[in-house]
Amino acid sequence: MFTINSLIINEDPVYFAFSKKRTSIERLQRLTQAFERLKRSGKLNQITEKYSVN
Repeated sequence: MFTINSLIINEDPVYFAFSKKRTSIERLQRLTQAFERLKRSGKLNQITEKYSVN
């Protein structure tokens, strides 16, 4: 689970990359589910609006 913290340590874009050989299907599914929860809850939209991300 993710928690939102007000401490900003980086304002540059962040990208994630995963090795096809090292990343399990389960981990990818968990990440996808977490991202979908952020979208459904409206949190992702709040984050993109707050930081003017298009």
